[in-house]
Amino acid sequence: MLRRAVDVAVGDITGLGTVAGTAYVAASYGLGVTAAGAGLLAGQRW
Repeated sequence: MLRRAVDVAVGDITGLGTVAGTAYVAASYGLGVTAAGAGLLAGQRW
């Protein structure tokens, strides 16, 4: 599953171009991970 996500991310970067692809992947995956991390921290804090 993780390998599939990496393949998709690489495909997105290649298909959309370096700058746009990087921004897209960062938004898609980065924000999801950040939100999950923030949720865990908030849960521990409260």
